[in-house]
Amino acid sequence: MKINNHKLKIAVIGCGRVANSHLDALKILNKYYDLLAVVDIEEERAKKYAELYETDYYTSLKEVNENSKIEAVIICLPHFLHKSITVECLNSNKHVLVEKPMALNSKEAKEMVKIAKKTQKILMVGQSRRFFDAIRILKEKIDEIAKPFSTYIFWGHWVDFSNRSEWSKSIKKTGGLVLPLNGSHAVDHAVWLYGRKPISVYAKLFKHREVNGFSEATIILEFSKNEVATIQLSFSTIPPKHLIVINGPFGSFQINHADEPQKVGVGSLELQYNGETIIKGKQEPSNFVNQLKEFYSAIKEEREPIASGAEILHVMQVLDSIKESNSSKKKIEL
Repeated sequence: MKINNHKLKIAVIGCGRVANSHLDALKILNKYYDLLAVVDIEEERAKKYAELYETDYYTSLKEVNENSKIEAVIICLPHFLHKSITVECLNSNKHVLVEKPMALNSKEAKEMVKIAKKTQKILMVGQSRRFFDAIRILKEKIDEIAKPFSTYIFWGHWVDFSNRSEWSKSIKKTGGLVLPLNGSHAVDHAVWLYGRKPISVYAKLFKHREVNGFSEATIILEFSKNEVATIQLSFSTIPPKHLIVINGPFGSFQINHADEPQKVGVGSLELQYNGETIIKGKQEPSNFVNQLKEFYSAIKEEREPIASGAEILHVMQVLDSIKESNSSKKKIEL
């Protein structure tokens, strides 16, 4: 289906924490999108979001899928629902942008990709951090340090579990807690920047706090004999720290990332090359705006988007190997 220059009619499914970032982006992109509805099983919350963003609301997925005017959806639901809701929407002739992690495991992700191919619909995964200008520039310039031989990614912040929803505190419903919540971005960065899956994985996941899942992780991804990425994840870091360091024969890149308070997934970044600042400051427009521009363009041009389901399937396979390594206490060959 070619959408040409008409507005893409879209619905946002799930009115939780990350939905605001998508809805704010849709408001900015009103030349591209027509928000037909927000959806949540809690009517009061759905109604509140509908009033805030001046649209209609539904309380069931059935209402979305029976509305033939809705051409695309953004799925902002708990992780354990990503696969089933994505499949239902694809089979109902909707393009899908599903929040990260893509699914609970690679088996679910593989089925999602299969259905997207069968229905000839766009399936994109919300790896929103790729759409920061600093990350994009890093990807474009990475050859300037020649072949990277070591990468370090630290992703840590303090999570107050006392005010989090029950599903987000469950190892089963999240798929591992810190690994899918923070690791899905960190692992995606490593795989994307190296341009391929690692050849082996070794990981140690554990909990330092009283939570039903892992709050800490140390992960080693080996891309070749002399190319290694080390990832550390933590739910116990005060103040928050997001850092990427990439070393190559001709120098280093560093990214420091500060999240915006009260906003999910947006913030400010500084990119340095050999100590000199290339870009610094708040991301404007937000990375969610850039992500939704890509989603729109991919549908319009009938092409695979950046962070397509097929591409992120590889990230899901690495996440599965990380969990396998932790449980077996062994290095896993991919």
